[in-house]
Amino acid sequence: MKAPSEIMHKQAGPDTVVRIDILEGVRGLLASWVMIGHFIYFLAMPNIMMGQGYPQWLIQLALTIRDGVAPVAIFMIISGFVISHLIVSRKEPYKAYITRRFLRLFPAFACCLLLGVLISPLQSALVELPWSMEPWVHHQADLGQIHRDYAIQNIIAHLTLMHGFIPKSWWPDATGAFIGVGWSIATEWQFYLVAPLLIWGGRTLQGLTVIALVMLFLSPLLPFTGYFEEEFTNESHSLLIFHIQYFFIGGVCYQLWRMWREYLAGSNKPRPQGIILCGSIIALFALAITLPSGIPNAIPLQNGMQSPVILVPNLTVPVWIFVFACLCQIAAKPDGIEARIVQAVGCSEPAQFIGRISYSIYLVHWPIAIILLKFIKSFPTSSAFSLWTTFIVVASLVTIGVSTVLYYFVEAPAIRWGKKLFKEDKPAPDVVGPVSSRRGT
Repeated sequence: MKAPSEIMHKQAGPDTVVRIDILEGVRGLLASWVMIGHFIYFLAMPNIMMGQGYPQWLIQLALTIRDGVAPVAIFMIISGFVISHLIVSRKEPYKAYITRRFLRLFPAFACCLLLGVLISPLQSALVELPWSMEPWVHHQADLGQIHRDYAIQNIIAHLTLMHGFIPKSWWPDATGAFIGVGWSIATEWQFYLVAPLLIWGGRTLQGLTVIALVMLFLSPLLPFTGYFEEEFTNESHSLLIFHIQYFFIGGVCYQLWRMWREYLAGSNKPRPQGIILCGSIIALFALAITLPSGIPNAIPLQNGMQSPVILVPNLTVPVWIFVFACLCQIAAKPDGIEARIVQAVGCSEPAQFIGRISYSIYLVHWPIAIILLKFIKSFPTSSAFSLWTTFIVVASLVTIGVSTVLYYFVEAPAIRWGKKLFKEDKPAPDVVGPVSSRRGT
C-alpha cells in the first residue's frame, strides 16, 4: 500500500508529470454517481415512490442522486484542472497533445457508438415497460426512432467528435444519438482543442483578466448566452460556450495548487498572491453566479397532476471545495491524518480501479441499462424496492465487467499507441481522463 506521501508522486522521464491519485478516485466516485443516477431515471423511481407513498426524504435522496448537474460540472472542473496540469507539465507540441487526447477519447467512444446503433431498436422498446408513460422514459423511447431516421448523419457527426456543433434546426437530438451520454464527449473534445490557447493566454494578469471577463460575459445573468442559445443550440447544450466556466475554474484551481506546492517547497518562484489571488476570486465569482443553488423537480402523477416542486440542492460548489481543500491540505501535510483518510478512501485500490475504468463506465452504462430493461416484463404491485435493488446491482456489475474489458482491450492499448507515436520512452502516468457526464433531461 502506498504511503500517504505518495498520494501525489513523480515518475522520472523526459516529460515528468505529477500524478494526482485523489482525482482518479474522485472520477470513479463521480462515474458511479452518474451511472446510478441514470438507472434511477430509467426505472422512474421518484415517480413511483411518490405514487406509493414513500417518505419525502427518500424521494428527495433519489432525486438528488438522479440529477446529474453536480457530477457533470465537477467532471468538467477536474478536466480543466488535469488538462492544465498536463499542458504545463509536459510541454509537448500541439500535434502530440491533440493526437493523444483524440486516442484517449475516440476508440472506446467508437465501440460504444457501434453498440448503441445495434441496440437502438431496444431503446424504442422502452414503451413496453410497465412505467413507460413516465415522461422521461417515454421521451427516450421516442428518440430511438428519431436517431434511426437520421442514422447516417448521426454516425458521421459522432465519428468526427463534432456532433456537439449540430443545432436542433438541422436534425433532432444529434448530440445524443445512439449513445445518449455522448454529448459531453463533444464538449470535452471542444475544450481539448482550445485548452492550450486558453492556458497560454492566462499566463499574465492581463490575459487572465480577459479570460475571466469572458467567463462572466457568458453567465446566464447576462443576455449574450440567452441570445446565442436561441440561434444555435441543441437538446443537450453540448457547445463548450455553455460549460466553459467549469473548465476555467479547474484551470485556475490548478494554478493555485501548483503555486501552493512551490511555496511549501520554498521555491524562488512567485508566491501565491497578486495575480493568482485576483484570478481565483474572479473564477469563484464566475462559477457562483453561473450555478443555481438548486434544481426544481415536479414529479408527474398518475392522475395527470404534478407533485409539489421539490428543490434538489446543487452540490457542485461544496463537493469541489472539499476535493480542492483535500489537495491543498495533502500538499501541506502529506503524512497528516487528512492524507491517511484520503488514502483509505480515494486512493484505495478499488477506488483507483473504478477511476481507471470511469470513462468506460460512463460510456457503456447507458446501452447496458437499455438492454437489461428488456428483461423486465412485470412490476410489483405492493413494493418496487426489490426490483430496483436487483436491477441496480446487476446493471452495475455488468457495467463494471464490460468497462474492464473495454479499458484493457481498447482504452489502454490506444493510450500506449499514442505514447509510442511520439516516442515517449519513459512515459509519465496519464492522469487525464475524459469527462463523464449525464444525459440531459
